[in-house]
Amino acid sequence: MQDLGRGPANSYESQSSSRGPIRTLVRCAAPRPAQEKKPTDPPAKTDAPKKDDEGPTTLDATIRLRDVDVAQLLEKLQIKMDYKIGGKVTVVASVAVPVASAANTGAYQFSGEVTSPALTFEGLTVRDVAARMVYTNGKLSLTNLSGKIDQPGKFGLAPGSFKGSATMAVTPAGDATANLTIDNIPLGQIARALPGVDLAVSGTVSGKVDLKSQYEKLWDPTVWSGTAVLTSSEIVAEGRTIKDVKFSAALAKGVLTMTEARLTLEGIPVTGEATLGVSDKYPFTAVVRTTGTEVTDLRKLVPEAGFNAAVEGVLETESKVTGTLSPVSFAASGTVTAKKLTLGRSSANHIAAKWALTEDRVTLTDLKADVFGGTITGSADVPFAADKAGKFEVNFKEVDVGLASELVPDPPVRVTGKVTGKVSGAIPPAKAGEPRVGNIALDVTAPKLTVQGIPAERLVGKAALKGKVLEYELEGKTLGGSFELKGRYPGQKKDKAPAGGANDRGSLKVTGIDLSRIATDIGFQSLAPLRGRIDANFDFDNDLSTGSGRVAITGVRWGNELLAREVTGVLVMRDGVVDLSDFAGRVAGGELRARARVYVSDPRRNFFSVALSRVDAKQMLALAGADAADLIDGPMTLVARGRLGGETRVSGSLSLPRGSVAGVAVTDLVVPFEVSTAPGGYGRLSVQNAVINAGNGRVQPTLTVDWGYGGMRVDGRIRFINVPIAAVAPQLGENALLGSGRITGRFDLGGQNVRSAADLTGNLVAVLNNTSVREIPVLRQVTPFLNPAGLVKPFQSGDVRGSLSNGVFRIDRLALANPTAQVFAEGTITTTGRIDLTVVAHTGTIGPSTRGLRLFGLRLPLIGPVPVGLIRDVSDFLSNRTVRLTVTGTTSNPVVRVNVGALLREEAVRFFLSRYVVPAGAAEVLGLGGLGALGASDDK
Repeated sequence: MQDLGRGPANSYESQSSSRGPIRTLVRCAAPRPAQEKKPTDPPAKTDAPKKDDEGPTTLDATIRLRDVDVAQLLEKLQIKMDYKIGGKVTVVASVAVPVASAANTGAYQFSGEVTSPALTFEGLTVRDVAARMVYTNGKLSLTNLSGKIDQPGKFGLAPGSFKGSATMAVTPAGDATANLTIDNIPLGQIARALPGVDLAVSGTVSGKVDLKSQYEKLWDPTVWSGTAVLTSSEIVAEGRTIKDVKFSAALAKGVLTMTEARLTLEGIPVTGEATLGVSDKYPFTAVVRTTGTEVTDLRKLVPEAGFNAAVEGVLETESKVTGTLSPVSFAASGTVTAKKLTLGRSSANHIAAKWALTEDRVTLTDLKADVFGGTITGSADVPFAADKAGKFEVNFKEVDVGLASELVPDPPVRVTGKVTGKVSGAIPPAKAGEPRVGNIALDVTAPKLTVQGIPAERLVGKAALKGKVLEYELEGKTLGGSFELKGRYPGQKKDKAPAGGANDRGSLKVTGIDLSRIATDIGFQSLAPLRGRIDANFDFDNDLSTGSGRVAITGVRWGNELLAREVTGVLVMRDGVVDLSDFAGRVAGGELRARARVYVSDPRRNFFSVALSRVDAKQMLALAGADAADLIDGPMTLVARGRLGGETRVSGSLSLPRGSVAGVAVTDLVVPFEVSTAPGGYGRLSVQNAVINAGNGRVQPTLTVDWGYGGMRVDGRIRFINVPIAAVAPQLGENALLGSGRITGRFDLGGQNVRSAADLTGNLVAVLNNTSVREIPVLRQVTPFLNPAGLVKPFQSGDVRGSLSNGVFRIDRLALANPTAQVFAEGTITTTGRIDLTVVAHTGTIGPSTRGLRLFGLRLPLIGPVPVGLIRDVSDFLSNRTVRLTVTGTTSNPVVRVNVGALLREEAVRFFLSRYVVPAGAAEVLGLGGLGALGASDDK
């Protein structure tokens, strides 16, 4: 043997090569006594004493296998597997083969290390694999077994790892065992090692695994047995988050059984048990229970539904699932109960049902739900497979469909109101090469139903489900007319929609809406006399990107009076925005022009503008009632613009170049206004900086009206600046003696919980200049009883004060004076026109009686009530120098009577005495204006 060697005389080295990077270095040693063997040499078996002249008893070798392809190695070893294993390994080992027992592999001994930079198991890659090997007495032991698995797509995180040991009885064949401790093993990578399994899972798992098998059947998982205890802080599977996972499992006879499983799925505690076959199709069974105790966001359980609004509640379920992982197949059934449900803005809902799920269909039975303020019952059998048939039926009662539609993403039809009815349909098998078509029937009734904002008494329709597209046709009765709505959901974008199809566009047609029904159905009873007809048509793309149409209102009447023969407009929609343009026509003798814009997805941005030019004010205001019709007369122009939505804000102006307001002749009337409303019936009308020209004078009204909870509140002020009384009472004519009087002052107006004019309160303070008695309507009938000598000239000064309360205007003081005559009046006038006035008039000179009046004046207190004795003395003193009258009846037909014996009132006494004895300064304190100064120089 020395002739074969290249080394020392006592050994030789041989390097041989075969296919593959395998290098073998063999060193053979001469026979050595047993006691001379190194401790590291493998022990040699001796069946009989050896003689000194015998040859070598063992063959020692060092074997190095570098970068051996595992797949090729398994192929050469004729180990057939359906499981894909790849990578390269390096083995360094010391081998001792007894020469006498070379045919017995159980007598071999070797020790060394096996390493691999990366091994693949199907799609799983395990890096830095290493183990210490010892083979003796036919048994292979692996110690310090370790490896790493990278976290997918996450840099900087420590990889998952495993450590452990394994043993295999090779000769004779016996048991194989393994004990592993795993730390943060990525489940997403483990799933890739399961052939045919497509499972979106992430997260890590840690724990301990013990396995046992038979060496001869090592590649057969059905003979494995073992236990595992695994935990995970968080796992995400198919988009669902699972936390606080802990389960124990046992493997026996090819079945992995989970004996304890606890986890929290999207905030819901889950318990259960399951089994998984580890070979063939990987069959599994599982029983899962949830026992919800807290309200959770249930949208996370079904993220594919894409709910727009909140879905929260307490969920309790029990489900049983069976199936296989390769290929994926399953069948599931169970019960579900959801309590304390919040669905969008609807709370305190409850749902209970039984369900079953397979690969080709889902069935729902015993559905009972108290949701959206009503009840729903029904069942469904919905196939997934195109060649299967199905059906469904849902009955509902008093369900608020407006609340329910909040959960539907981009609903094709906006419906509000509480509905009662039924939805049913059949789902036939699809025809070859065509999408599935399902037929749906709808029958709904509701007292306050609206469809796309249109009130509807009844809604019937049909629909066809073609693939994932719903084509619908709805018909409804509304406001004495009807409407038809057609379309598809979800709508296809223009670049994806098929060209030329009959159902490429949706349509809305409204026919014969009766304007008279608006008053009764919407609640504006004051509009009851309104008559007319509305017709409209509108075609739109099903994705609501574009659309066009027209609207026409014909035969508009107020009672029997024609307001407009026809008003028409154009509707255009672009990207969910609807424009009403060119809405115009002749209305009440004038021109109407209006435009509006409606944002389908954001009603808060809706706005409009309207202009009514030179319309007959009487005709237009008749819409507000007979009283309003008499308020303004003349060619009126109204301009308004505003936003309509949850809150409404309108601003504009009312103008009248020439006409009358409440019978008062005016010119250049301009009344700017603002109106705002809020949900709940709250609103405000504000009039500021209004200007009304009357004669050469001016009226400036301001007004604020608030309404809502607690009734109506009114706060206003009207200023009169040098307004001719002839303008206030134009029926007096152009008499030279009567046409020069003017009034300057203000009227403060207010009221709480105002339901009619009787609830208003007010105060009038005004000064009268160059005024005749005949210019004041309530005093015109008094002039025949007065001395004409005192009425030759108008009264140079005067004033009026009064207050309004409970529908009665009380005149506290109406005083007129000139150097030769005085008139004083007080009393009441109701808002219905009833009069009760007391008038005292004195004309001509006083003569020698002036000094007597001065003596009475010395007894007149500046502040406080006038003594009764003084009132009696002055009344007696003036009894033959004054005329005392009582005016009753109505403002349109007053009745005047002479009252001979009546005492003067306190205000009348002050008025007459102040002309002769009260200094100008004191008159101001007494609130008599300039009247005291007028008589202070009259000392004749």
